Amino acid sequence: MKAYGIFAGGGVKGAALAGALEAAQRENVDFLGYGGASAGAIIAYLAAIGYGGREIYIKMIRSPFKDMLFEDKGEKLFLLKKSANSFSSFPVSFKSMFKGTNRNNFVDKAKNIVLTCPPFIKSIAPLVNVVRSKELGIYDTNHLRTTLVEWTKKQIPSLLSVHDDRLTFAQLYKETNLELKIICSDLSSKRAVVYSFQTTPNEDVFDAVCSSASYPFLFNPQINNEKVLIDGGLSSNVPMFMFKDEQKSANIPIYAFDLHKEAILPEGELGRFSYLSRLIDTALEASDNVMFDMLNAKRVKVNVPQDIDTLDVNVSKLDVMRLYYAGLTDGLEFFSNDQTVKLLKASLDDITKEALANYGSAEMFKVVLNAIQEESTFEEELVRVWLYVPTSRNSLVSISGSANASGKQYEWSLDSNDDVIDAREAWMKKAEIVSSDNAETKTRISFPIFREEDTLRFHQSNTTESHCIGVLVLDTNVAPEECMWLYLHKTRVVLEETFRTEMLQPWLILLGRVLSNARF
Repeated sequence: MKAYGIFAGGGVKGAALAGALEAAQRENVDFLGYGGASAGAIIAYLAAIGYGGREIYIKMIRSPFKDMLFEDKGEKLFLLKKSANSFSSFPVSFKSMFKGTNRNNFVDKAKNIVLTCPPFIKSIAPLVNVVRSKELGIYDTNHLRTTLVEWTKKQIPSLLSVHDDRLTFAQLYKETNLELKIICSDLSSKRAVVYSFQTTPNEDVFDAVCSSASYPFLFNPQINNEKVLIDGGLSSNVPMFMFKDEQKSANIPIYAFDLHKEAILPEGELGRFSYLSRLIDTALEASDNVMFDMLNAKRVKVNVPQDIDTLDVNVSKLDVMRLYYAGLTDGLEFFSNDQTVKLLKASLDDITKEALANYGSAEMFKVVLNAIQEESTFEEELVRVWLYVPTSRNSLVSISGSANASGKQYEWSLDSNDDVIDAREAWMKKAEIVSSDNAETKTRISFPIFREEDTLRFHQSNTTESHCIGVLVLDTNVAPEECMWLYLHKTRVVLEETFRTEMLQPWLILLGRVLSNARF
């Protein structure tokens, strides 16, 4: 089954995404493209160059997160955490030192405070150094980039040249034929930036992935062409919108792999480091909940262990295993119950059945096509009507026909450049196509079908922004110059306006509504 995959950000919790990816692959989901934010951008890239979910998991077991991300294995981060905790707890400790102070013990209490100050000052030195530093993060992303380059060379040695570790989106697409889309947050424009083969073919993939994974204050922002790029999750932690155009044009489902953790109140007081970490996590993860209701994407909810947080880069191999199997378990449960997967499994090896599994029964469409046939018939001439929809193998297939149409199914490849097939020409050009046989004794008209919101654009001649989702074909045994659907305009026949607006347009809108609500 063809699909697009989107992976959420979540720091080390991203190991669970590898398990969910493995679940999808076990259910024979064939991804045409991957996208992601932050840690999800790393998973998306590794999947795009051919790593399976289990292979990514093995990589994470053999290369701990602290080794993968940091040159010093996270030593500065651990010292900073310890320093921040000391700073957070000092006011409470200082207050307790004065508790019960009186004239008799004041001198002893004061001595204890004086003796406590030097160790405290030493313990918060790393925090003070960070505050005083001009750097906006503790680390740069050079080590992460080096890790990704090494893993790429092991997977596809020919992808990178010997002397150049740069990989453009165009090069990646040429090698894999898969779309990779990476979202970053640009502080200069205060907007999201999406990197892909279509929008930024010459940009470096490693730079984009590292920029998207630049967790605020942990990594320095990345400067790229006057853009100041940080964690893509700040713009959208589950950027399911990135494949909306592809979904519209081909009706291919989008699976958004989202990391979920039950909300619990922290035990004890919330320290400053924990507060800052939770504040950033909230900004990263809270923005996309509404989008699942707005966009037609399937949410694969992955429940991660409560005791593992985003920046727990020192997690044990056991914890990585727990994350992976959490994703695998939830993923297998989701795909085993997903209606689209069930329908497509039942229609293997039959492209027409596969298309109908997405859109509905042929009999349902036949009712509409029969009605169009009746309203289009004139002087008892034979009229036939067909409905074509896109398939997962880049073709158009007829999924239903009117009572007078033959029961044969037709499939036309969209990869062909010729215009012999009028249904394909109508799809490619987003235009009404009038054609006839060589003897000019028959007339065929092919009408592109758009989503309802795009129908107005089409009739305003603004076809570039419209997304074709099907083709309606009418056929009759009448020469074009005698066909009541057409009239002669100068030297060519064109569609009669009343026939288009009063008879056909309502049916095209209805079909657009039905095809827009694909079962995925």
